[in-house]
Amino acid sequence: VQNSTLRVYNRWGELIYNTSGLKPTWDGTYRNQMCNKGVYHYVVTTTNFDGNNKQYQGTVSLVR
Repeated sequence: VQNSTLRVYNRWGELIYNTSGLKPTWDGTYRNQMCNKGVYHYVVTTTNFDGNNKQYQGTVSLVR
């Protein structure tokens, strides 16, 4: 993998996090405030050295 992007959405489909890099992470915050416990949808897009993209998506449960 040459690069990847991570997008996280809340239950209403609002994009609350977007980053790129080889090891993208999300700390459970939005606009410098802790997000509520619950289920969030994520989309990870990877780019290989040959330029091909792959997309992975699913949900993550945020617990505190």
